[in-house]
Amino acid sequence: MNNKGQTLVIFVIIIPLLLLILSLVIDIGLFSIEKRKISNNTEDALEYYLKNVNDISVKEKTEKLLNENLEDIDILISDTESNIEITVKKEYKGLFRKFYDNNITIKYIGNKENNKIIKG
Repeated sequence: MNNKGQTLVIFVIIIPLLLLILSLVIDIGLFSIEKRKISNNTEDALEYYLKNVNDISVKEKTEKLLNENLEDIDILISDTESNIEITVKKEYKGLFRKFYDNNITIKYIGNKENNKIIKG
């Protein structure tokens, strides 16, 4: 018997599924890269803030630093007497955003007294 027709049908059914899975893996990978990029930049901005805490315009400089390195983000900097909290939010616009939480929220807290990051 000739199995060429059966192989073609199986091939036509499996290729779109494989492409769908591959694109999902790529999209989740890009999401993870974006999340790591935001986390690293937020941590660097907090370290900059802690080193220059006595500067009057440190808050504006920190926001400028984050905006230069990241696109389409919302920044919230909370400066209390002893701690600094930087929160960066971004909506990730991936293909499969319905399958995972597409809002990236990164929060870092630093202590002014010992210039250390308390919580990331």
